[in-house]
Amino acid sequence: MSGLQMRTSPGDPRLYNPNRDVAHHFPSIGRMLVDRLAERRWPELIRPFLQFHGVTEAQLGEGAAALARFFNYCVDVDVDDMRQALNKAGWFALSAPVQFTLCTVLGQLMLGVYFAGIRDATRLGDGPTADVRALLAAADEAHRILSERATDAHCGQTTNQ
Repeated sequence: MSGLQMRTSPGDPRLYNPNRDVAHHFPSIGRMLVDRLAERRWPELIRPFLQFHGVTEAQLGEGAAALARFFNYCVDVDVDDMRQALNKAGWFALSAPVQFTLCTVLGQLMLGVYFAGIRDATRLGDGPTADVRALLAAADEAHRILSERATDAHCGQTTNQ
């Protein structure tokens, strides 16, 4: 990741990069994820999904532990990439429904982080996300591509774009 980097305090050797703000939020996001799992505060679709797939809270706990290990491997100098960190953490040993549930709850939390961050960064109509036209154009393009793929799949065709 490139771009502007700066030191936020004289004795801190780390470089802050506004393009990776999320790294600075991961401890609070991790805590919120654990709290949501413990309190069963998740999107409505999750409860019937867990029941249908027979996922237990113990399995979700194992998944949360795997995510915690993944976060630790992210700073391990002996780990070369994300896939290796996930593998060492035991993420790929989890069932797909457990992975789906954790990613869904984490995704919901991340949407909240993005919402708060975007509003904060553009409070007075200024800032890096004030011009959303490019974002809307990218969303329209993604919609067009996914709609074409869905139509092709429905007609029995496959496309590789």
